[in-house]
Amino acid sequence: MLKIVRNAPEAHSLEESLSILEKYRDKVPSYSYGIAASIIKNNALEDLYLNETAITAILVCNSYKTVAEKEKFIEEYVEDVKKRIFRCKSIRIVIYKHRKYCLTGSFAGINLRFQTGTDFTAKNGQ
Repeated sequence: MLKIVRNAPEAHSLEESLSILEKYRDKVPSYSYGIAASIIKNNALEDLYLNETAITAILVCNSYKTVAEKEKFIEEYVEDVKKRIFRCKSIRIVIYKHRKYCLTGSFAGINLRFQTGTDFTAKNGQ
């Protein structure tokens, strides 16, 4: 199973984020690759470039089959990130039906957006 890459350097362009994703093309199903590419491109519209940590987290999340598994992964991932990062500005998680999920956040150089309704916000590590 694919694992999340920790402490990856920031990405500074759409091309850089897509080249990181390309490394995983043969390791994930094509639908997961397509979802990740779409998330990367959507973030780039807002000048948010996903690094390898965020990209591998998206791919790992996409490997789960049910919404409940994805929700559990996202909750555990958020807790892990909060433990690793002292100054968490904010993180917002929205889980939509239809097997789509969305996790967005910006903290300590990590910008995330997952795309699957539970909605909760954690601010300042709370």
